[in-house]
Parts: sequence; structure tokens; C-alpha cells
Amino acid sequence: IAAITLVFPVLIVVAAVGEGLGVGAATTIGRLLGKGALGHASVAASTVLALAVPIGATMTVLILLLRQPLLVLLGATAETWPMAETYLSIMAFSATLSLLQLLSDFVAIAEGNTRFSMWTLIGGFTLNIALDPILIFGFDLGVAGAAFATILSQLAVLAAYAAYFQGRQGRVRVAFRLARIRLRILLPIVTMGLPTTLASIVTSIAFAMVYHQAGAFGGDAAIAGLGIALRLLTLGSLPLLGFTLGAQPAISFAWGAGNADRVLAAIRFTLLATSAFAIAYGLAMILFAGSIARLFTADPAVQTSAVDAIVAIHAAFLLIA
Repeated sequence: IAAITLVFPVLIVVAAVGEGLGVGAATTIGRLLGKGALGHASVAASTVLALAVPIGATMTVLILLLRQPLLVLLGATAETWPMAETYLSIMAFSATLSLLQLLSDFVAIAEGNTRFSMWTLIGGFTLNIALDPILIFGFDLGVAGAAFATILSQLAVLAAYAAYFQGRQGRVRVAFRLARIRLRILLPIVTMGLPTTLASIVTSIAFAMVYHQAGAFGGDAAIAGLGIALRLLTLGSLPLLGFTLGAQPAISFAWGAGNADRVLAAIRFTLLATSAFAIAYGLAMILFAGSIARLFTADPAVQTSAVDAIVAIHAAFLLIA
């Protein structure tokens, strides 16, 4: 748990790039669809997906070259270093897959097919969960098995999206020949997505700092306990992310169509629903922190660290919406 947790901030940076491009692309596609410009929306979608390959390959090379300094920065101990390095080295090759999956999700969401995005995400997570024990324990691959389980689940999701785009199940067409690397196309995507990317990168830096301090003061037990708390934070964040992503095409489409009243109504409803969930989930985590921590580990030291981290993190979760 500690070894995989240490690598988490690096994976957040990869996801941050995908989320930034995805948010920018989805907002742009939604506004163009609202204006009735289907052709321009297809060009924007194809362009951002084409960019995922060179960007992902570059990130893979950078992670592999910098993996040892990164592990030092993240506070890897002598015990966790070999496992963390193995996991990071394998996951580096998933950068392109992660970007393609994220961007495909955003394209489907932007054209209103949030249900398809939801089912592919659920399918990917379920497959990942099912493959984890098989590869980690059944094939005795350890943390390498966890990494391979993630990559295989990403490939399955991408296969589903390939069928989705090939079968033209949505309104937007995606094809390499439609990609146009032009400033007028990329500028609005980057402008809209940059705040999301920067916010996620800052979050990654914050996680890295916390992991480093946890390792310095509490060792691997503290890192593992913090990792459990952050997994629970991610679990609670996913429904909020899904809800806001579902609201985004409605807001973008209404904005593109010039319907200001619908924009404000969608924002108000989204804030109300996400706030209610965040408060309920945060309070549940705080009140039942001990019982929840015991579901993840039997180690008393890790349990103690996990409870402290769960309470501290989810006190802030109450306001995340």
C-alpha cells in the first residue's frame, strides 16, 4: 500500500494534463454544438485526441528518466523503494493510455452521452478490481500485478471507445484526418483547461509534500495510513466529478445557445446536489473512520495513522463541492 501510494502524485500529474485538455475540449465542443457547428466540434475532438499520443509518449520518457529523483522527492524508504520503482516504471507506459481514456470520456460527455462514459468507467474500475488479486496473488506479480491490472483495464475501456467512435454512436465524428494543429483550435481548449491542470498539479505537489513528511515522521505505516485516507477521498470525489462532468455539457450547450437562465439554473442545481453529497459522505467518513480503516488493514500502526488522516482530510471534504 505504501509503495503504490508514493507513486500516486506522479499519476495525478499525468491525469492533470488529460483533465485539463479534456475540460477545455469538452467546453469547446459543447459551445460549438450549442451553436450548431458540428463540423468544428468534430475537428476539436479529433485534434485533442491526436495530441494525446505525443504528449503521453513524452511523459513516459520523462517519468522513466526521472524516476529515481522522483522517488527521493516522494520520500521512498529502503523497504518501499524497490516496489515503488517497479510500479512507477510500469505505470509510466500507461501515460498515453490514460490520456486517451480521459479525453475519450470528455468527448462522449461533451456530446451528451454521459451514460456511456459512466458505464465504461464502471466497467474499467470493476475489471481493474477483479484483475488485481489475480495478477498480484494468483500470478505472484506483487505490485507489478497491480500496475498490469490497471493497464489491461485501460486497454479494455479504449477498445469500447474505439467501437463507440467507429460506430458513430455520438454526434461528434472522430478521425485522424480531421485533426488540425492550429492555434485558433488549440487556444480556447488550453485556455479553458489550464486552470484544471494547474489545480491538479498543485494538488500533486501537496500530496508529495505530505507523503514526504509522513515518511519522515511516521515511516511506512504513516504513508500506508495516509494512502488509505486518500483512496477514500478519491472514492468520494468520483461521484462529485461525475456529476459536475454531467452538468458541463448542459452548461456549455446552453451558453453556446445564449440561454443564460438555463446556465444559472444548471449551476445552482449542481452546487446544491454536490454539496449535499459532500457533507453526507464527509460526515460518514469522520464518524466511522475506525471501522473503515480496519477494512483495509489489520496492522494497528497503519490503522492509527489511517484514522487520523481520514478525519483530517474529510473535515475539509465537507466544503469540496
